[in-house]
Amino acid sequence: MIKLFLFFFLVSLSPMYSFARDLSVCYISSEHGLALPRANDKPANLGGFETAIRISKTKLNVKFKIVDTASQSLLSRLSALKSENCDAVVGLVSSRDALLAARTLKKLKILALSSTATSDDLSEGLPYLKSLASSQTAMAKSLKLELKKRKIDNAIIVYQPEETFSDLYKDILKHVLTIDLEFFPLSSENTLPAAFYDKIVSRPKPVIFATYPTSSVSALGKIETLAKLHSELEMLPIFGNQTWLEPQGFQSRKEVEKILRNITVFSTWDFSISEKFIPALHNFFSEYHVPMDHDSAYDFDAMQFLIQCAERAGPSELVSEAIAGCFNRDKTFVGLTGEYTFRKNNAHPTRIDRPYPFRSSSYILNSSK
Repeated sequence: MIKLFLFFFLVSLSPMYSFARDLSVCYISSEHGLALPRANDKPANLGGFETAIRISKTKLNVKFKIVDTASQSLLSRLSALKSENCDAVVGLVSSRDALLAARTLKKLKILALSSTATSDDLSEGLPYLKSLASSQTAMAKSLKLELKKRKIDNAIIVYQPEETFSDLYKDILKHVLTIDLEFFPLSSENTLPAAFYDKIVSRPKPVIFATYPTSSVSALGKIETLAKLHSELEMLPIFGNQTWLEPQGFQSRKEVEKILRNITVFSTWDFSISEKFIPALHNFFSEYHVPMDHDSAYDFDAMQFLIQCAERAGPSELVSEAIAGCFNRDKTFVGLTGEYTFRKNNAHPTRIDRPYPFRSSSYILNSSK
C-alpha cells in the first residue's frame, strides 16, 4: 500500500508523467447583450476568443463553452456557472450584464473579464469583475482634452433616455466637461426633435453622441441631408464613442463615412503592437467570411490574458484561484491592442484613449488587407 502511494506521489511530481491541466472559460450574455450589434453574427462575436485559443502555444487544455439555458435570462445562465465548472467568465457584453453578474461571481469566486463593459460602477464587483475597456470617465477625460486642444467651448450632447450606457455616459460627460452643454434626447424611434436641427443650422455647434451607433444612424443621415443645403455643416465636428469602433454597429461603414467629413472616435489601440497578430486574425475571419472587427481584438486579448494567468497556477492551486489572484494585484499585460495596466482597486485598465478620424480608424485590423 505504501509502495503504491509512493508510486503515485512520484508520478505526480515527474514532468514526464504530468497531464495537461484544464482551463474552462465560459461565455455568458443576456438577451440584452446579444441584442447589441456586435453579437448579431455569432462567428464574429466569438472569433477573437477562438483565435486566441487556436494560435496559443499553451500546454493547458483550454475549453471554451457557451453557457446557455432554456429560460434565456442572465440570472439563469449565471446559476449554471458552477455546474459548468467554469474557471473564468468572458462575454458580459454590456455594463448592465456585468453589474448583474457581480454578486454571483463573488459568491462563486470566479473572475469575469469583459471586453466591452465601460461603467465606472464595475468596481463594485471587485475583485472578481474586470474589463478591458476604458471606463466612461476615462473616455470623457480624453474627449475633454481633445475639445480643449480644438478650443471648443460649447457643444451639443445627444443621448438615449433609459438606455444604461447612454444615460450613464451623458451624466459623466456633464460632470467632466467644463464647457457650455446642451442636451437633446433621442426618441424611441431614434429620431431627434426639430429643435436640434434648427439649432445646428442657425448656429452650428459640435455634436457629441453618447449613444450606440445603431441609435445614431438616423440623426447622422438627417445631418447629411441638411449639409447638402447648408455647406457649413459638412465640416461640423462630430464626436462618437468607443462603441462606434464596432463595424457591425453600422450596417455599412462606408455609408456612414460619407455622411460628414469630420467625425472623430477614440481608441486605445497601439498600432505598432497590433501588427504582429494581424495575420492570424485575418485567417480566422476569412474562414468565416465576416469582417474583422475592433471588439474581437479585445476578446482575443481577454482570452490570451486568462491563459497566461492560468499557466501560473501552482500544483495544488485551483486554476480559477490563479486567474482571480492574477488580476487581484497591480499587473501589466501586453496584448494585440497594446499595453494594459490593471490596478488592484480598479476594474478598468489604465490606458489612453486617443482621437482618430472615423475613416482612418477603420480600422487598424482591416487596414492591412
